[in-house]
Amino acid sequence: MKKCPEISVILPVYNMERYLEQCLDSLLTQSFNDIEIICINDGSKDNSLGILNDYAKKDQRVIVINQENKGAASARNIGLDYARGKYLSILDADDFYDRDMLLKAYLKAEGTEADIVIYRCNDYNDQTEETTPNKWSIIDRLIPGEIFSVQEVSECVFQFCVGWAWDKLFNRAFIEINHLRFQNTKIHNDAFFVFVSLSNASRIVVMNDVLITKRRAVNTSISSTSNISTYWKDLFIFIDTLDDYLTSHHIKTVFERSFYNLALHLAINRYNSNLSKKSKKAMKKYLRKVFFPKYQFRKKGIGYYYNKNEYNAMISILSLSFMLAALRFLMANGFIATMKKIRTKLFH
Repeated sequence: MKKCPEISVILPVYNMERYLEQCLDSLLTQSFNDIEIICINDGSKDNSLGILNDYAKKDQRVIVINQENKGAASARNIGLDYARGKYLSILDADDFYDRDMLLKAYLKAEGTEADIVIYRCNDYNDQTEETTPNKWSIIDRLIPGEIFSVQEVSECVFQFCVGWAWDKLFNRAFIEINHLRFQNTKIHNDAFFVFVSLSNASRIVVMNDVLITKRRAVNTSISSTSNISTYWKDLFIFIDTLDDYLTSHHIKTVFERSFYNLALHLAINRYNSNLSKKSKKAMKKYLRKVFFPKYQFRKKGIGYYYNKNEYNAMISILSLSFMLAALRFLMANGFIATMKKIRTKLFH
């Protein structure tokens, strides 16, 4: 029987012919070669599948799985089901990697018995061809050192790093024990996997090494404006699912402050993003009528939140809603009836 590799690299591919060769070359020339590269072609309409098949013929470490287009989450989950390695590296097909990425991450994981190893990245602008350091993917002031447990960062477990998978090496046994899979949404589909894994980790290791170059400003990216405008509700599916998980596993009280700060941050950040006019209006209504009331962010008070501007942005959205509702009621019912209504706080 063929020996299991030490690292399984999982690589979803959808219409990536422009970048795929650079990505694969940077993986196949890794200084650590005891790997399998599981490439899931997610119904690409370009020549991505042809490129994958060519590489598979040249190197037996490349495994190609072909499926109809089901999205990145489905592709990653297939990769997880197929993976045999001790560790998992879950990457994006438009990025490229330092030659020693897998070696350094593997040695760190082995030396520390880490559940998750996190490393740093550069950003590469695909339009300007400029490379710049990414200084916000890991917030050093929020972590106690190189190695720590989730209990040591319980109030900022969802803040100290970003909820994407590609800058992390995961212990596969740890992932399987916690039954973790990616959430089947168009955007934010890796956040649940990453944040739940962090909330269960006994040993998290943060490296200072810059090991990945993340390609930004890619026109085909799922994070493009049109896709964000179409799929903004996926954010709230993620938040609700994370809330359900923390509650059902009886750990929400441990991570409550971090969760509320994450939820408010993501909501305000998405609302302030480059949404279409129609989507922004719909999202504003959802925030006022559903999201803000459901989680009762306001009751926590401004001191509970790490970013006071985000709290004030929420108040602004709610206040504008209140004023418009009061004005409409005033025009229909008169001043005295409006004042009585305001006292009941039914506009909030």
